[in-house]
Amino acid sequence: MVTTALALTAVAIMLVCVAAFGRLNLFSLVLVGSLPAAVGVYQMSSERGTGVAGASAYIGCLVAFAAGWAVMRTIAWRASPRVTEQPASDRPGLNDNAVLITVLVTAALALYHLARAGIPLFASDIEVSRFDFTSSGLFGIPGRMFLFGTSVAWAFATASAQHRGAVWIRDRTWWVATLSLALTSLLGGYKSGAVAFVTTLIVMGSIVAGREIRISTAIRKFWWMAGATLLYAFAVAQRYVTYQVQAGGFLSQLASRLSVVGAEPKWYAVERQFEVPANGFWNDLTYYLIRYTGGDTSGRYSIERAVSAAMIGADPASDAWTTPVTVGAFPELILVLGVPLAVVSAALVGVGAASLYVRAPQGPARNVVMAVVGLGLSTWVSRGGLVYYIANYAAVTVILFGVYIAAAALGSRIDVRSPERPGRAFRTEPMTGLK
Repeated sequence: MVTTALALTAVAIMLVCVAAFGRLNLFSLVLVGSLPAAVGVYQMSSERGTGVAGASAYIGCLVAFAAGWAVMRTIAWRASPRVTEQPASDRPGLNDNAVLITVLVTAALALYHLARAGIPLFASDIEVSRFDFTSSGLFGIPGRMFLFGTSVAWAFATASAQHRGAVWIRDRTWWVATLSLALTSLLGGYKSGAVAFVTTLIVMGSIVAGREIRISTAIRKFWWMAGATLLYAFAVAQRYVTYQVQAGGFLSQLASRLSVVGAEPKWYAVERQFEVPANGFWNDLTYYLIRYTGGDTSGRYSIERAVSAAMIGADPASDAWTTPVTVGAFPELILVLGVPLAVVSAALVGVGAASLYVRAPQGPARNVVMAVVGLGLSTWVSRGGLVYYIANYAAVTVILFGVYIAAAALGSRIDVRSPERPGRAFRTEPMTGLK
């Protein structure tokens, strides 16, 4: 108990330092999200008598990630200090109307998924319905737009507005994208839905804008957002049967979820408390490839399912229902690669994360890609499932770029074929002189 109290005190001090001196970016989000879980893994290892080797490896990966981030930021800062304001690039921008169409198509498909599959937030079996992403049909595209598409569409709208030098909150397309992202985040039935929404805004927004505000400043200006996020989590938790049957108040249960309960799948991974699927990430790649192409996955399962099955004592190769769990990137690396390679990989992940912020200003299309990479990296670090998130974010990004290109091409053809009727054309500049 004494060592656990010391660990919690150390984590609290680190979080206070981050809040006081840190900036809102991918690094601070990873640190804030991972430290409580690391304490939970350490506490579980101590209580279950497995030693602290696994917990130490997890903490070692966090330190390596921080070191990789710091080294890359230092190198970039010395080579080319960043400016505080990025002027609009002279590179070609995105077609405004095509971006709006891309956002609307994404929102329509996400709403179609909700119409067909139901709204998880209002479902009687909310804890099961929130994981239903395929019942809307159409090859799973509406479900993927619900899960991933609205965030990618938000990157399109934000990158376009940023490139034009527009104030985001005064841009029509940005508002449409933000509202659709908020709806899909809040209606998904997850306690962390509001957190996921805010995280998307922070990660993608800071990458696209090239600026990172201090956390202390954000707390002063947006403290109400943190309060709203907590209230949303409380309201959704009241509908979870698992919360209703557990003893203790909401705050104590929330603290438990952030530490011990949230750390349980990570503990299973770092301690290798089950038979690890052979070939690691290659196993996941072949599993999802067969699954998404309609093949037979009997006897096959992903790393995440192996962890979830081990937690409830089920056979992962069976048809038994297992709840998706958040293994996290670093425990997943330890499980698949072993500790030495996992630590090296974590350092490289830190370098990659930092490189998203230290590049020179780019065109809006590249900013979209960089923002999606940043969000995908943040999601993977939090939840694990490297192959799953690479496959889905990449597929959705390609689909939406296809929608954008088609919309832009259609607008160009209308402009060319109907020059005498500008009212039918796709315009990127407002008409003037009309009364």
